Amino acid sequence: MSFSDWRRLLPASIFFSSLKALQQFLFPMILAFFGGSSQWFGGYAGTEFFAVMIAIPIVIGVLQYISFRYRIVDGELQIKHGILHKVHRKIPLQRIQNIRLYQGLIHRFLGVVDLQVETAGAQGKAEAELSVVSIEMAHALRQNLIQHKVKEPSETVGGLLHHLGNSELIKLGIIHNRGLIVVGIGVGFFAQLGENFFDEKLMSWFAGFTPALSDSILSMSILTVVLMSLAGLSLFLMLVWALSIALSFTRYYDFSLSRETQDLRLRYGLLAKIDGQVPLKRIQSVTIHSSPAHRWFGRLSVKVRTAADNAMQNKQHVKMNWLLPLASPKQAFSVLSEILPEINWNPGRWNKLHANTPLRLMIVRVILSAIIVVPAVIFFGKIGWLSLLILFPIAQASWGYYKKSGWVLGPDGVHFHEGWVFRDHSQVPYSKIQSVKLLRGPVDRLFSMASISVDAAGNQPFSHDLTLHYLPEHEAHELLAKIVKKASESSFTW
Repeated sequence: MSFSDWRRLLPASIFFSSLKALQQFLFPMILAFFGGSSQWFGGYAGTEFFAVMIAIPIVIGVLQYISFRYRIVDGELQIKHGILHKVHRKIPLQRIQNIRLYQGLIHRFLGVVDLQVETAGAQGKAEAELSVVSIEMAHALRQNLIQHKVKEPSETVGGLLHHLGNSELIKLGIIHNRGLIVVGIGVGFFAQLGENFFDEKLMSWFAGFTPALSDSILSMSILTVVLMSLAGLSLFLMLVWALSIALSFTRYYDFSLSRETQDLRLRYGLLAKIDGQVPLKRIQSVTIHSSPAHRWFGRLSVKVRTAADNAMQNKQHVKMNWLLPLASPKQAFSVLSEILPEINWNPGRWNKLHANTPLRLMIVRVILSAIIVVPAVIFFGKIGWLSLLILFPIAQASWGYYKKSGWVLGPDGVHFHEGWVFRDHSQVPYSKIQSVKLLRGPVDRLFSMASISVDAAGNQPFSHDLTLHYLPEHEAHELLAKIVKKASESSFTW
């Protein structure tokens, strides 16, 4: 299929463009709807204003459809759009990093798809978005872009690398435990119903139910009450897990990771289907994550940062940081050795943090724990002092963090290992490092400590995800010099 001639989007794009523009007018429309009895703008009632607010997005959608054109010619993706302010954009195909397809429920019903093109230079949004085109057109256009982008034939053979079955999705839901978010939203919703709802409905029902419940509890033995409490807690956890599993199936259903020429392809989603790419050459860092639930099931998660992550940070539905949402250690390292054979995940002897790291963590956490201990003593008296028992897990967590964290400069890059309860093993190749920072806060200076932050192209702005904390100050300066030296000796690859 040739794309050398100028093409339009599908007429259905009018609907999606109007829907997107409608979001900008949502708040004034709500005011107009609920204030329809008022006379605004010289006699125009709220209902008329509401109708105008509906018509404007439709007009915007029509104008965008009329003005939007695209084609592929001379090794470029060219796009024209605009009525008053005309824009002619040219994107060299060699600069395209990710080509992603998004298909929500309405998209699937209409048989259309959004195609989003990312480059490293885009900030806050996709470099180009074709919304919407037919599924057949999207796949043909995507294949055309890939063929133009890859000039040299790849020596690697494509194929399926990882797939999540239903049993793995159940484990993923339990591990992520996102059901609490749904419960929190539900509580927030009922809280918005006002005090009358709780006073007249909920509390009146509970007041009628309480006497019978109290009599029943008083007639039970302590063992029965404990068992019933445990049963109620178990039912609550089962409900939360059921919601978490449902969210896991909704987001990651039929997840597959495959290799296609020089890119990785991810496909997943039940209601909204995602089909996107992660260029191998654009991977800036890799993080292997495990939580207690991960270790209970014998699983890991693998996250990557790419040079185009920042471009899509506001597009949550196409953000694909998780390369492997869930995999066994054997599967995870097998995939990593297949796609990134240059990384050695056993880089050698790990260097320890500052010997006073547990004390440093304890002091800060003890101060924070006073928020719990002081009110407990004030309101509960002597019994409140039992809240000091929280110091034991704090001490254990501080010591565990020190024992499990460290760093090593391997031949392939910098390795960070951080955390005790939630453990992360991050690797940044020397060729991807853009800058290295030495950070020292007031408490760090008190303990003669410092932190090293490594910035790669995939790091989020105003954050330092790849940071090693609590190093001896002299060691941090030496490590900074070594990383800078190794990075300068490597050829920077975007």
